[in-house]
Order: sequence, then structure tokens, then C-alpha cells
Amino acid sequence: MTAVALRSQKVLDLPVHVLTLDEAVSVLEGFCSEQGLCKRVVTLNVEMSVQARTDTALRNTIETADLIVADSVGVQWAAKLPYRVPGIDLTQATAAKSSERGAKYFLFGAEPGIAQEAADALSRKHQGLQIVGVEHGYHDVSEYGRIIDAINEAQPDYLLVALGVGRQEAWIEKHANVLKAKVAIGVGGSLDVLSGRAKRAPEWTQKLGIEWLYRVALSPSRWGRALALPKFVLIVLGRRLVGR
Repeated sequence: MTAVALRSQKVLDLPVHVLTLDEAVSVLEGFCSEQGLCKRVVTLNVEMSVQARTDTALRNTIETADLIVADSVGVQWAAKLPYRVPGIDLTQATAAKSSERGAKYFLFGAEPGIAQEAADALSRKHQGLQIVGVEHGYHDVSEYGRIIDAINEAQPDYLLVALGVGRQEAWIEKHANVLKAKVAIGVGGSLDVLSGRAKRAPEWTQKLGIEWLYRVALSPSRWGRALALPKFVLIVLGRRLVGR
């Protein structure tokens, strides 16, 4: 059984669990001690929340996940949560805790080379962690069977999937019934950060809740995705005005 009782609040009608980072790690480690199908973890951000309003399949994927954490300040604000659990923090904290028992990790996603670099960085930082497989995310769909076979042969405790918002969650849900991994987490750009190829926003931007602005400044191509934020804010404020 998981060590923490799960309770949730709503973000645009989507559930998000009310947890500290330590509690989320405890839940994941609890999942690893359970039998049954692979547990699915969603790190919910603003972009995903807005996308799910018109993407019924994504909405269902989120709603049926075993653990949903507030990845962004926007989600934390909308759900009126006292804290958030960024995906990169959850990944690093879980690696630190699970390395004590020699947990097995399989990394799948991102551009060629990044997953391996992220795996190397995790191994260096967390002695005892076992990296049992690495695959980049630029494979044709025809390769998925081979990748799933590799995952199942390795039988990891944690499968980190970085295929982009929406796509990674859909991939995990589609294959969860055959995956021989204890926990699968959609980690987005976390592998890029772990590899060292992408820098995380400075701590002061994290505290002010403007990490997104820092990332857009570094990569103007993100402006299109960043437009989800003002749309999200307007929807949330509109709902509050009408008492929803």
C-alpha cells in the first residue's frame, strides 16, 4: 500500500493530488512495492491543462492516472495548493531516495544522446541507482514493440518517458497494461535538464513563478506554447467570477 493517503483538488475540472514533494516520493516508492499493472504518473502543467479541454483522450488519460502532481505554479495557483511538485524535482528526489535500495531505471525519450547523458548524470549523482536501459524518443512507431520488449526484459522500478506533453501520457496509458515497469512517469523536458543540455531557470524565477518567461527568453520558439498561460489564467478567473 502507498504510505500517503491521496486526496485531490480540481484544475479546470482535472484532478491534481495535494502532496508535498516528500509525500509524492513516498507514494511512488509505495507503488514500487505493489503488485499489478504499471502505475501511471502525470506531472500536470498549464499547457496540458488547456490542451485537455479540447482533447478528450488526454483528459481521460489524466483523470485515470494513479498520481497527478502540480508541476507548475499556474496549476498550483488554480487549484489553490499550498505547494507544487515540479517534474524535475520529483525525478531527482525519487532517484535520491530509491538509490538507497538499488532501484532500476529505464529512460525513454528526448533527442538522440540526451537520455544516455541523463542516465550517466543520474548514475554519477546517485550511487546505487541501476540504469537498466536507455532509448531516445526519435523512433518510428514500428520500433515501439522492440522498445517495450527491452523495457519488459529490464523490468525497471521507474520508467521515465520524455516524448512531449500529451504524447508521453498517451504512450504510457496505451502500453501500461503490458509494461513490466512498476511506475511510468511522463517527465517532459526533465531529461534535457538532467543531461546538462538545458539549464533550469534560476531559483529566483522559480520562487516568483516566472520560470516560463525565463525559458521563453532563452528559446523564442516557445512563444506559441507560452500562449497557453494567459488563456489558462483567463479561464480560471472567469470560472471564479461565476462561482465555478
